[in-house]
Amino acid sequence: MDAAHANPSVQRNLILGLLLALAAGAWAVLVWQSADADMDMAMASSTMGMRAPLFLAIWVSRIGGTVLVAAGLYQLTPLKGLCLSKCRTPINFIMTSWRDGAAGALRMGLLHGPYCAGCCWLLFVILFPLGT
Repeated sequence: MDAAHANPSVQRNLILGLLLALAAGAWAVLVWQSADADMDMAMASSTMGMRAPLFLAIWVSRIGGTVLVAAGLYQLTPLKGLCLSKCRTPINFIMTSWRDGAAGALRMGLLHGPYCAGCCWLLFVILFPLGT
């Protein structure tokens, strides 16, 4: 039997080495593309037309990294669980809170909308550093 198949630590180290090699390659491409980026190709590059230091500042600093950490932590909060319980199955809300007419529809939307926004608001916030 092969040593990599027999020993889990060898497998883990092999996977870690491959991931580090891929990350190093991605960083090299980032730096190379930001050095060669011109205005015509600005939006087509992986750095979205920014030089590497600005791109890294957005993703590694307070801005992108902080937002990603906050979004990850929010996934574990009871508020997220409450919002998901109400937004995942809107038919329950519709069946128990039905109101007739346009005013009733508006009222239902105002009552149910915050639950759906509570599920997804950090997704939209994360799109900010992705879109800059």
